Amino acid sequence: TIPMPIGTALNFLSFYVLTRPNFNKTNMGYLSRWQISIDLIVLFTYIFISRSSFIFGTNLINENDFACRFISFWRRIFLHFSSWTTVFITSDRFLAVHFPNKFLFMRNKKIVSLIILSIFLLITIIDIENLFYYLKLDIK
Repeated sequence: TIPMPIGTALNFLSFYVLTRPNFNKTNMGYLSRWQISIDLIVLFTYIFISRSSFIFGTNLINENDFACRFISFWRRIFLHFSSWTTVFITSDRFLAVHFPNKFLFMRNKKIVSLIILSIFLLITIIDIENLFYYLKLDIK
């Protein structure tokens, strides 16, 4: 539990640094802010939901069937989204370095945002099956 506050503070520090004017002009600063925001959601999900028994005194995933389904769905979406955002950032950097005069549409922040949101939508559709799981308990 000690690394969580350190990770939160350093993510906020990174976000602050990347909002400085010299990083606002680049695609890398914009994409890094996306990554940091997603990582903060993952971190807060872990702190407040996965470790809810330490904070709230009860494990939220055990409250009811809907909570179990939704929390499993939420955790899976953002863990996958964080990983795929890293893949997208790596692809963007590869294209920018190896093909500097092609793929100019990737410099447009609206298009980049639409691509990222499309990735999120695709991951959400793929992970929707988590809402249909149920746990059958045979308690005797």
